[in-house]
Amino acid sequence: MKSRRLHHNMKIKPRTIKHEKFKEMVKEWLDTHREEYCAFAEEVSRRDRSGFIQIFEYAQLAAPGYGVSSFLVGICI
Repeated sequence: MKSRRLHHNMKIKPRTIKHEKFKEMVKEWLDTHREEYCAFAEEVSRRDRSGFIQIFEYAQLAAPGYGVSSFLVGICI
């Protein structure tokens, strides 16, 4: 399986870390990449939903088998 990147220096193989460790790594990334995160949050929070739609369309292209209903259920949880 291919490694996934969470941070430019971190490679994580799927199913190799605990949820708490993953949360810690995400928090570390957020703390060190504040500008990027704020730009992303601003983009997806636009009133016209254009940023959200752009990300949703990309997700459909990147994972066509995932399906619209699965995606919508995931964001509503």
